[in-house]
Amino acid sequence: MLIIEFANPRFSFAQWTNNTSINTPVCTSINNQKDYSLAPDTKGGAFIIWNDKRNNIEKSDIYAQRINSLGYTLWTSQGIGVCTNSADQVNPSTTEDGYGGVIIAWDDSINGDRDIYAQKLDSLGNPQWTVDGVPVVIKPLKQKNVKIISDGAGGAIAVWEDSLASYWDIYAQRINSAGIQQWTSSGVSVCKSMLNQKNPRLVSDGLGGAYIVWQDKRSNIDYDIYAQHLNASGIPLWTINGVVICNSGDKQTDPKIVSDGTGGAIIAWQDERGGGISYNIYAQRINSTGTIQWPSNGAVVCAADSSQTNLDITSDSISGAIITWRDKRNGAFHDIYAQKINLDGTVAWQLNGIPITVAALTQTSPNICGDGVGGAIITWQDSIGTSWDIKSQRINSNGNIMWNYNGTFVSNSSNSQTNPKNISDGKGGSIYVWQDFRNGLDDDIYAQHLDMNGVEGIFNETFYLNNLNIFPNPVSESAIISWSDKNTNTISWTGIVYDGSGKEIYSFNLGKSDNKLNVKSLSNGLYFLKIINNEKKSSLCKFIVEK
Repeated sequence: MLIIEFANPRFSFAQWTNNTSINTPVCTSINNQKDYSLAPDTKGGAFIIWNDKRNNIEKSDIYAQRINSLGYTLWTSQGIGVCTNSADQVNPSTTEDGYGGVIIAWDDSINGDRDIYAQKLDSLGNPQWTVDGVPVVIKPLKQKNVKIISDGAGGAIAVWEDSLASYWDIYAQRINSAGIQQWTSSGVSVCKSMLNQKNPRLVSDGLGGAYIVWQDKRSNIDYDIYAQHLNASGIPLWTINGVVICNSGDKQTDPKIVSDGTGGAIIAWQDERGGGISYNIYAQRINSTGTIQWPSNGAVVCAADSSQTNLDITSDSISGAIITWRDKRNGAFHDIYAQKINLDGTVAWQLNGIPITVAALTQTSPNICGDGVGGAIITWQDSIGTSWDIKSQRINSNGNIMWNYNGTFVSNSSNSQTNPKNISDGKGGSIYVWQDFRNGLDDDIYAQHLDMNGVEGIFNETFYLNNLNIFPNPVSESAIISWSDKNTNTISWTGIVYDGSGKEIYSFNLGKSDNKLNVKSLSNGLYFLKIINNEKKSSLCKFIVEK
């Protein structure tokens, strides 16, 4: 790619680094940035959404940034304001819109009690709906803890906790690509049974509807797990107020849900059955008609001694799901374990799970994404005494550890890095985002990429080619490329041009006397040029086309 150093803040970029103590800053504005949500941009990059207190230490706004597959932030430096009204906006949830953009929903106190609002940004970060968002639901008392998924048609389905009655119930709404409510304005009742229903999660049914799961205290004793299926019109397809997933003794909480790949869903939760002393991990599969597929009250994922909590789940994209959790079986400190569960409800790996890390001190806050080939990539925060780092591990479909024993570093900068989240890069690797206290004053947001081999940095190559430049830049028709190569015997190079999202556009040959870049076929915008020598060493820079 071509490079010239711009002072203009709209070109404030930071390429992926191979130094895990540096990483890529997403937002380092004043005051705290935290509570982020991620969605893939479908081109190997990510949309990152977060709570931001830069404008007022007493309240949060919602900001967003897009980072491409090369590690460059594509929108305004420090992020685009999604909602910056005078009230408090918290708990952003994010999904891709299926057309290169992103939809964001959040809890908003602009009307006094909390309501739910949403906004859509296109691939360039331009708001597509009303400034500061459109209402998903506005009604008396509080609506909170929103979660959204794509509806497959440019819109989204949202689910939330609703206090319209004396207790918390579960409601849902669909908004179309224009930001217009598609179901009843107050939302569709998913469950309004007695007592509290909380902590909803949802996954697409593949037909414009959603499977929704939550923890439910209608028994007036302990929380159980229930689920419901809404079709694309918002009509509940199962028993009113949901079907029982698990109502065993003691508490079942923290449900998570993924597609089973055959039109149904797999649900996992932490389970206190057996005396209420500690939690284990259980799972259940349910088909599109609401029929339980595994043993009543769930299949055992892990029933080891002591507690297993803080679970996360991903589809393995082939024949089941992979579940990870923090685990205290080994003594005073938590470790991270994982298990694969097949479509028939049997576990695929060793009894009670594979150890992902059993390092000294505590590992917690696991997050998981699929690797696209039947395995998964897991990240967590790792105690190093008085502070935390971020580490990660890849596990294949057979339960084999693929990266360094006890994990590969994602970030080991100064002070603490916490609460990591990750999504697939679409090529067997992962993009990571976390809350970072390296400046010692407040929380910022940083990112990092690891490829399928656990190697950090862009293209994961040593840059032996230096001083890569192009003149003029911006380019209107053609420009001269200049660079230096430590290998003095190289006589030819390959140039590859990428668009702003990191997608390859074309490649061409370069020589010592043939170093021209022609942009006649390119439209205006941001591009990257990568130069590779015959030893596969490379360098990368950016250029702008302006005709």
